[in-house]
Amino acid sequence: MNTLLRTLLVGSSLTVMAGLAAPALAQEVPDASASQDEDVQEEAAPTNEIVVTGSRVRRETYNTNAPVDVVTREETVLAGTASVADALQDSTLASGSAQLNEAYLGFVSPGGAAANSIGLRGLGPQRTLVLLNGRRLSPAGVGPELIAADLNVLPNAILQRIEVLREGASSIYGSDAIAGVVNLITDEVDGVTVDFYTNQPVEHGGGGRTYRASVTGGTVFDGGYITGSFEYREQTPLKVRDREEFRCPTDLLTDPDTGEPVGQRVPGSDELRCFPFDSGGIAQNYLLVADTGINRYSYRDGDITQPYLVNDLDIRPLASRRQLDVDVTSALRTFTGFLSAGVDVGALGNAEIYGEALVTRRESQQNDIAQINYNADTIGFEVGPRAAATSITGLPVVAYPFAPTALDTGGTQILRPFIVPPIVDRSQEVNYYRGVAGIRGDLGFGNFRYDASVVYSLTDSTSTVEGIDARKFRNAVTAVIAPDGTPDQFVTVAGPGTVGAGNRYTCAANVAGGNYLPGANCVLFNFADPAVLAGDIPQASLNYLYEDVVGETSFEQITGQLILDGTLLDLPAGPVNIALGAEFRRDSIDDNPSEIAQSGNLYNFTSSGRTKGSDEVIEAFGEASIPILADKPFFRELTLDVSARITDYESYGSDFTYRVGGTWAPTDFLRFRGSYGTAYRAPNLYEQFVADQTGFYPASFDPCDEFASVFDPSSNRYQNCLADLEPILGTAGALNFTATGGPQVITQGGRDVLEAETSTSWGLGAILTLPAVGFSLTADYFNIEVNGQVDLLNSGILSRCFNSDDFRSGNEFCEFIEARDDGQGNLTSFRNPYLNIASQKVGGIDFSARQSMALLGGQFTADLRATRMLTQELQSFEGDEPVNYNGRLAFQSSLGGPKWVGDADLRFSFGDITFRYGLQYVGPMDGNEFVEEGLLAAPVVDGDPVDFDLLAEEYFEHDISVQFRIQDLGQLTLGVNNVFNNKPSVISSAGGFPRIGNYFNYSGYDIIGRSFFLNMTRSF
Repeated sequence: MNTLLRTLLVGSSLTVMAGLAAPALAQEVPDASASQDEDVQEEAAPTNEIVVTGSRVRRETYNTNAPVDVVTREETVLAGTASVADALQDSTLASGSAQLNEAYLGFVSPGGAAANSIGLRGLGPQRTLVLLNGRRLSPAGVGPELIAADLNVLPNAILQRIEVLREGASSIYGSDAIAGVVNLITDEVDGVTVDFYTNQPVEHGGGGRTYRASVTGGTVFDGGYITGSFEYREQTPLKVRDREEFRCPTDLLTDPDTGEPVGQRVPGSDELRCFPFDSGGIAQNYLLVADTGINRYSYRDGDITQPYLVNDLDIRPLASRRQLDVDVTSALRTFTGFLSAGVDVGALGNAEIYGEALVTRRESQQNDIAQINYNADTIGFEVGPRAAATSITGLPVVAYPFAPTALDTGGTQILRPFIVPPIVDRSQEVNYYRGVAGIRGDLGFGNFRYDASVVYSLTDSTSTVEGIDARKFRNAVTAVIAPDGTPDQFVTVAGPGTVGAGNRYTCAANVAGGNYLPGANCVLFNFADPAVLAGDIPQASLNYLYEDVVGETSFEQITGQLILDGTLLDLPAGPVNIALGAEFRRDSIDDNPSEIAQSGNLYNFTSSGRTKGSDEVIEAFGEASIPILADKPFFRELTLDVSARITDYESYGSDFTYRVGGTWAPTDFLRFRGSYGTAYRAPNLYEQFVADQTGFYPASFDPCDEFASVFDPSSNRYQNCLADLEPILGTAGALNFTATGGPQVITQGGRDVLEAETSTSWGLGAILTLPAVGFSLTADYFNIEVNGQVDLLNSGILSRCFNSDDFRSGNEFCEFIEARDDGQGNLTSFRNPYLNIASQKVGGIDFSARQSMALLGGQFTADLRATRMLTQELQSFEGDEPVNYNGRLAFQSSLGGPKWVGDADLRFSFGDITFRYGLQYVGPMDGNEFVEEGLLAAPVVDGDPVDFDLLAEEYFEHDISVQFRIQDLGQLTLGVNNVFNNKPSVISSAGGFPRIGNYFNYSGYDIIGRSFFLNMTRSF
């Protein structure tokens, strides 16, 4: 914090001289009127009146009692940003909260892999509303979890500015605007502009490069305008091997006595291994062999006759070098076309008919690794050297002729391989369409106007993953003697050292009635072969097992809106301006996973049902800006702003939200503002309709696993576990129970159960403006509390059931849990529906300072911003103790993050040349407190506690650029981002926080490294 304050003070001291106000990065709206084109706005009248984000009332200036930041296209060019997402996900603009970006490649994540979203105040993208020219931008992406706008669909070439409202605004814009609103405003052009941009990392390594090219054209004519643009953007993937710092993640744990590093080691040495299991290492090149006990074996020197024990983690085979080929960021290509037009019709109140069209295609791809292991629960049987009716897991054993004889002890053994196969490919294709048609004009009385519009949006996308059909895997491990006439390509000969040595085998699925089945094409999977176990799988086996698994997603949104606005009456202090309106919206989703996924046969992946449903809402809203006093002593201005909205959702019913705000200016140079309001978020379609997505928890998640040795006999947990297990295992068996299988978890939507999230927000701010010296300073306090948050309890369902006083006798959580299996007493499954369970509270202070001055014959401009988060509390369930995540490590799109973030933007313009220096600051984040408070388990190595470090140090990033405006040629901008090649913070593997290499994966850090950018613009 002290470092940040020093930075702000130094910057302020550099700029205390007088000058005229000039535009700066993310400037506050009240002081921006000198730099903005007031007649370019999404709902602008043909007068000088404007509409500012956060209000639908026309005003004569940009003054507003809401905190609105502005980022112009010119500023993004000087900063070298590659896309709208880069500009919006800036850590200061987003209050330091972690964002979903291209470095977050979760298979199941909002919008799917490669989606970019914006979530303000750490409350998630589903609580931030994104607008394009004042109208809602519908979700886009792949998969069922389409909960927010994908910033990839937005046009960069035609962007004029971005306005960011950082407070709740549901009474103005409706659902989702709990944390704030982002409004992207496009430009009108007269002429043709060609633009080219590239960003090239100094440390190439083959990835992380960006290219963008666009052409924009338009004309403004008497009575109308038309503007169009086309843009192409490409981003090459950054792989693990592309950066030295990514290639060897370790656990970063130390001995508390000696300070020496501890962890998994390279076999036969004291050197710590890269990719240990807790740092992304994927187990490979060994067999799990189980009979009465469990052991693990690999082959010495690749000899099947020489298996050796690798139970000790230090002697297990090293991670596959294929992990170096995994993508850290997505390969991405976007094609974006945008068209806007308007024409005066000379009737219907001097009406203008207008329209917009946006078409975007996103192609993204990732290289990944998916381990091949033997999932007996999916297959339905075990395999081993000899057949048996039952095994240690309770499943039958099918004879596997390729089992090593050296591991055949004559018992009822089972074999399970751990193999890292070649890289698999995942890809997404997202086609996004959005059309706007409207008419606006004068109502014919006073200055009242009307604006009626219809917006239609459609996301049509496909996701493809190279996956294994479990039915094929089952066929590939079920071998029989190959009958005569079986084609050689479908025959596998058991080699020396195997229990079936010398015999010719084929898949049982290839045989019918003792003969080869014509057309059958199953290829046996000889996973016990040393080469295969090491990952060298024959192409024929890969071709049979793997196939492209394609899912299709459609999301449709239709919005109709009517707004009336004008002056209701004139008071001594000024006109009372109002806006009234009504809106209808219908959202529908149809996510249709592949047949393999729906039938539960996508091997080692969760199964997914078809998520299909719709919701409708009808709303009426109103807003008024009422001047109370003006031009009086101590009351240069006193204005009251009120708004309200009535909402009726098909899914959860009606609601009422409101906001009251005010502005008091005791002098010309000092202004105070404040507001209080309510907001809401209707459950999105994913939360309502997600259809039975299944997964599995490990056996250790059973609340009764070894309960008798852990819990007090008088505790609810002990008594409930005994009551649950005793009828199945008897008293002695129950008291010695160890779970051998984990439960299936079934995630479900909460339609007809969920209610809307509600929130209250309030804020107070002060604005100091000194036009005579060109200086302004703003400070805004904000507080947002969300209640009834829609979320999943996950394993919390199990603990709340088994810790309850009314276990299995009316407890609401126990009703989600199915009965245990009547053999070994393992939990079988439980339902995990979306519920209204949690509450969140965030609060903090936003600061901004700006000054401009004439200097050395040029113009110097400085802009400083900072956010101090004061609280980020989450109460997971009513009655739980809230946890404050402020200043702590954060996962993407979740609470947590630095207490302080800030940036500085300094520019000096001299003639046709502009120089820029930028600084980004991210404060420290401490995850050690999670362990200290018992929220995370302290790591141990070989049963002994170890020291760890979950403190992400403060981070600085410096950028420089220079821009040349060359007459009759165009504009050329050159720059260097991350001049000093500052690296992200390094943290230990403890706690499972996302890491890239040893670096904490946080969206506010630059993982590409120092890079040069070039932007060329030519207008005709």
